[in-house]
Amino acid sequence: MRIALARVAGSPVLDKSPPRKGFGMKRTSSVLLGALLLFGAGSAQATLLSVDQFIYQSAAGTTVTPSLLNGTIDVTVSGSTLIILLTNTSPDGAFVGGGAPSTMLLSGFGIQLPGVNITGGTVAVNGGSTALNFGAQSTSVLGNQWLYANASIDGFTSIVGALAVDTVVSSVNNGTGTRFIGPPPTTIDGPDFGALSSSETEFGLSQAGVQDTVKFVLTLDGPAPSESIIDAGHIVLAFGSPELLAIPEPSATLMLGLGMALLGLPVLRRKFTQ
Repeated sequence: MRIALARVAGSPVLDKSPPRKGFGMKRTSSVLLGALLLFGAGSAQATLLSVDQFIYQSAAGTTVTPSLLNGTIDVTVSGSTLIILLTNTSPDGAFVGGGAPSTMLLSGFGIQLPGVNITGGTVAVNGGSTALNFGAQSTSVLGNQWLYANASIDGFTSIVGALAVDTVVSSVNNGTGTRFIGPPPTTIDGPDFGALSSSETEFGLSQAGVQDTVKFVLTLDGPAPSESIIDAGHIVLAFGSPELLAIPEPSATLMLGLGMALLGLPVLRRKFTQ
């Protein structure tokens, strides 16, 4: 099936300001994330945040495998500005059937920003990503199709078990957020213009999406929390018009528990030798 697309030019390298302060401990990160942060410590690239939860939509025509949902969120702090890159990294098998392509879109994120609020910003197709089925919609100005809220809204607050967040950015037209710009159109066409995985093969022509990264430049009403502070809070990613909580596979939970046990072995060994 053909897809209408437009290619966007390369993106600039992002600068990272030094951390400012922290507000607490987060749940234990995975070994893989730790390795990524270790090897990227000397880089000027954005900081990869550790995602805590995925929420998603179930709809007739597309079968969603929640355990395969995946995405990344990278953040760079600069004064009172946050630069965020939202990327859909789900494998092709996460969505089977093209009947409900909106479910395939990474349509938003929820985070915690202690002490500050979003006052505005810009949204665009990130350099190197591809605009699918955009029609007349600009690729450099997507703020008319995205909104923000300095509160938990939509599925971020209504889904049982979803972690608490205090800031949401979303392409879902729920009527409770503030559009970055607009109109036109009269209302956003959500969850269109979300991030689509570069591995997806059944998206089709009926929805607009960004394959694979959406870029946000968020303006805050005060100094932005450091990357480490944001990472210490809850990070929740949403697919489609979210209504369900993705539960991790038992095998993933088992591997995390095994890793924790292995980390504790040297301590036990010292105790026994003493």
